[in-house]
Amino acid sequence: MEERTEESAEGTVESNGGTKEQAEAQVTILHSSLQKKDQRIKQLEARLARLQRLRRRKRKPAGMPKKSNPHEIMEEMLQRCPEGCRNFIRAQLSEAGKKDRGRRFNRHMKDLGLQLLHSSPKAYRQMKAIFSLPSGRTLRRH
Repeated sequence: MEERTEESAEGTVESNGGTKEQAEAQVTILHSSLQKKDQRIKQLEARLARLQRLRRRKRKPAGMPKKSNPHEIMEEMLQRCPEGCRNFIRAQLSEAGKKDRGRRFNRHMKDLGLQLLHSSPKAYRQMKAIFSLPSGRTLRRH
């Protein structure tokens, strides 16, 4: 009959020729090793939970709206702006992506353009390159 040997974490255990005391000692060693690994797993799980809580706290900067819908966030931010600024931003958002000849400007935007054009034509041209503003012709007809 052949003797079989099995590899374990601590060494070799003979299945047929080993004594009962040796087997019990081996089981005790394996049991204590398993308990140490279980404790380490619990420590790591606790650390992971702590780090996840910290990450959730740091995710949203203080003072940011708690809403996740971009339109709701934009509306909440606009409520903090003065009315003239709010109207200008809304007009820019509505005109974004339209062709130059497809834009329609309300009276407020035309008045703003006229004020800027009369105060500094060069500043108006520079602002027109950045923002959607009425053309000079539109302002003359207004």
